[in-house]
Amino acid sequence: ALSFGEVQSSPWFSLFLAIVFSILALTGTGLVRIDLSRLRVLPRFEKGGIVFAFSMGALSALVAGSCVAPALIAVLFLTADMVSAGNILGYAVPFLFAIGMALPWPFLGCGFKVLPKPGIWMKKVNFAISLCIAALAVWYFVSAYQGFVSADKKQDEKSESLNVITATPETFLDVISSVKGNIFIDCWATWCKNCTEMERTTLKNKDVVSKLAQYTVIKLNATDFKSFQAIN
Repeated sequence: ALSFGEVQSSPWFSLFLAIVFSILALTGTGLVRIDLSRLRVLPRFEKGGIVFAFSMGALSALVAGSCVAPALIAVLFLTADMVSAGNILGYAVPFLFAIGMALPWPFLGCGFKVLPKPGIWMKKVNFAISLCIAALAVWYFVSAYQGFVSADKKQDEKSESLNVITATPETFLDVISSVKGNIFIDCWATWCKNCTEMERTTLKNKDVVSKLAQYTVIKLNATDFKSFQAIN
């Protein structure tokens, strides 16, 4: 999860997504045509076909699992919190999660018979979806630009009026023991997208800067989470 967060916070990743969404938006409007039908493989359910079907099923489960895992982990944490607080309804949360994932499929299967007939309206819907995808592309282009701009600035330059000391998990105890007076510890990491956003907005707010001027700000690099957890 930390590795994914680090990749996601990279402006290059945002730029990559912006380009992908731009291509998809152009494809939806008909300006760009991508035809992958000639690469289609129709498996025959012989010995090789069965192996192919099993492999595709295993691959689909692997891909789907990586998408569902964050939500499932959140559900498990919610269940643990509810049960530890004495709320027995917490035991039903994973069950409700499973029902929520499974319930759409029967309705989808039954709905094939009542789907609206194809027509010109499909192009209008496709165009509307393309506009939404184009908006996502613009958002990721802006995110990439902000990431590249902030990457050119040093960590200390973002709070010039503050007394800032940088530290790592290995040097943290020595740094904090050498500081006198009030201390404010700012934990950040390269994989933390919210940290970048706070540096760009919250920590530049005049009221926040005014309050933090009373403290020595220690910027603790928690990118190596295991080393960060080992601090005691």
